[in-house]
Amino acid sequence: MNRLASYRRKRDFGVTPEPAAQRATKRSAKPASQPVFVVQLHHARRRHFDFRLEVDGSLRSWAVPKGPSLDPAQKRLAVEVEDHPLEYGQFEGDIPSGHYGAGHVDIWDQGHWQADGPVRAALKKGHLNFELHGERLSGHWSLIRTQLDGRQPQWLLIKQDDEACVPGDVADDEPLSSWRQRQAPRRRARKLTPPARSKSRGTRRQGPQRKTRDAFPATVELQLARLAAQAPKGSGWRHEIKYDGYRLLMLRQGRHVRLLSRGEQDWTDRLPAIRDALLALPCRDCVLDGELVAYDETGLSRFDRLQQAFGDGGDTGLLDVAVFDLLYRDGLDLRSQPLRKRQAALQALMRSAQRPLQRSQTFDVEGPDAFAAACELGLEGIVSKALDSPYRGGRGGDWIKTKCVQSDEFVIVGYTRGRGARARLGALLLAQPASDRKTPWRYVGRVGSGLSDAVIDDLLARLKPASRPPALDRQPGRAELRGARPQWVEPRLVIEVEFRALTADGLLRQAAAKGLRPDRSPASLRAPDRAPAVHTRTHGKTAPRSRKAAQESPMRTTATRSKTTSQHARRESRDDFGFTHPDRLIFEDPQITKADIGRLYTQMAEVILPGIVGRPLSLMRCPDGAQGECFFQKHLTAGFSDAVQAARLNGEAYVSIDDLDGLLGLVQMNVLEIHPWGSPLSAIETPDFMIFDLDPGDGVELRQIIAGAREVRERLALMKLDSFVRCTGGKGLHVVVPLTGRDGWDSVKNFAHAVARTMAQDDPERYVDVSTKAKRRGRIFIDYLRNGRGATGIASYSLRARPGATM
Repeated sequence: MNRLASYRRKRDFGVTPEPAAQRATKRSAKPASQPVFVVQLHHARRRHFDFRLEVDGSLRSWAVPKGPSLDPAQKRLAVEVEDHPLEYGQFEGDIPSGHYGAGHVDIWDQGHWQADGPVRAALKKGHLNFELHGERLSGHWSLIRTQLDGRQPQWLLIKQDDEACVPGDVADDEPLSSWRQRQAPRRRARKLTPPARSKSRGTRRQGPQRKTRDAFPATVELQLARLAAQAPKGSGWRHEIKYDGYRLLMLRQGRHVRLLSRGEQDWTDRLPAIRDALLALPCRDCVLDGELVAYDETGLSRFDRLQQAFGDGGDTGLLDVAVFDLLYRDGLDLRSQPLRKRQAALQALMRSAQRPLQRSQTFDVEGPDAFAAACELGLEGIVSKALDSPYRGGRGGDWIKTKCVQSDEFVIVGYTRGRGARARLGALLLAQPASDRKTPWRYVGRVGSGLSDAVIDDLLARLKPASRPPALDRQPGRAELRGARPQWVEPRLVIEVEFRALTADGLLRQAAAKGLRPDRSPASLRAPDRAPAVHTRTHGKTAPRSRKAAQESPMRTTATRSKTTSQHARRESRDDFGFTHPDRLIFEDPQITKADIGRLYTQMAEVILPGIVGRPLSLMRCPDGAQGECFFQKHLTAGFSDAVQAARLNGEAYVSIDDLDGLLGLVQMNVLEIHPWGSPLSAIETPDFMIFDLDPGDGVELRQIIAGAREVRERLALMKLDSFVRCTGGKGLHVVVPLTGRDGWDSVKNFAHAVARTMAQDDPERYVDVSTKAKRRGRIFIDYLRNGRGATGIASYSLRARPGATM
């Protein structure tokens, strides 16, 4: 059978530049004539990769949509297509439009290959194991035929687990010719550094020989970072992400592994996935230093998720380790070597590391810029490490941590009772080791925010009442405790707390509990090396990941930003924001007070204000909290502060604000939801954004709503309109389209209606464009009505008056 007949039948070689072979080419049987393989990147109707192996004088071919991956976990679909002639392995160019495979072809990789056994029998059986020797692809691979239905046989292309694996590898769009140019400097550098030779011709100089192996470390004192107000400048530093997790020391001796916490608790049995990944590293003995973390959907490490996964009933398989140092490997103690050499050794070791092990991420910029970038991304901060420094135990000056939001560990010495739902426990009383040896503990204040009912239950079960007050440098007075009587406990539990700054008296300001630290003991705490009244930088707030989109919005102004920053600095010096009843409970689960809401909006002012200042607002007010009766209000009435203004439209006084003071004025009046118009007061007749509200009926699942939002975005993209998706804090999703502000209300609403109507007509089983409840069961209402004059939608980053305090 001529295996190239199908190839020739599909092509007009008078037009296409592809090679026109009449029959398969017989190759020499000499050992030097190894069968070739080629991978071609084909930008046709759909971008894909063509994977071709020389078999019996032609190229057996598979279309691989996502391209080959060096990650064994990535099983790539490979659809078998017609054989191609051997000459096709050198083809690059454009196939004309209107012809089979029209589009551009580049060679992505090429080389030779070797099967593990008889090729014909393996292909017939549907399981071919082989080895590639290419410029980009190497190692052992498998092609396995599936039972999936299709017009053409469907296989899986899988990288086998060997030294050529690259976790997370994804095929890019760079042709082989361009890739070679990038690799050329590295290849030249290797050629320019041949092995040194001694004076005796032809014999290599061996260099100094290590006579003894360094002993495996019996104990390791962890190097710690010193807190600083500013990140260091200069090129002699490596700036790493500061992860929000537990410190983890990983020790491997042969097949024996120990995983130790900072307090030397043995967590080996609790972390089997990390133990197995450590055993898979290419070393016999090694010691790694890192941080045990749990990531959220945006890729940020989250301490609360770490606690959930590490607690009773949690899933430690969800945890990862950010590895940042290598202290020992195969008889060589690296702690005396400078950081830059330890990092090079770590990179070599981690090249084939498997999840959950990963290298810590760095910022390749100056320290202050790295710190600003970390805060912008919502990270906890950075750790700056001197590149020429050895690994020294303890808290020296070679490692410096700079935090966007201050946090530290404290021992719990007591608590006060609260009111209402928090009657059992209102606030924890905290202390840390005193630098003065006269008393063991220095009182640092109280924390009440961040304590859920579950945490309070856990605390009350663990706290042991003390027979006498703890030895504090000073006892807090009744006024300081707001009239509450302290309940003293044994100083046995350590808790981590976030705070904005320290007062001049060394007390925590705007503190919030992050969670208990089971990896720390009171004895492991040290007296602080920070000075009181150190204030964090105003931009150092944990901003949401979508902050960039808010900054690029046409609604944002420079005046808003500068005014917000100055107000924010003023607000940081006030805990209650001037509210009446700042401790009033607005949400019961979780427990959130009016002051908590003021604190939240102050911290995120730069992202919430651009969408609400200078616009008419509709408000949902809940005088008795989210659990009470709520009502909508759009006209200004008596009782609001002077910072809340009246916007006159058609003789009516709508609510409007200009700054953070105005936003806090809304909070004072128990406003929980803020719904702005789609146009600013300065151009009230021309909206600057459009909303498609995907409102699900009964029986619609979240995955269906997500699919609907994607379809809306795809349709808008075809019309050259950018958009983004916004979670509403409810059941639905918004697709928001920023506009230039040149079109009027009627034009925008009619356009939105046309999109909604078209989707409903194209797929009436999934979508409707009418709000009738009876017609929405099992369908999604594409609500375009929010784009009419006077209509509103929930503001980005606004709270919702719903259970759970959603946003």
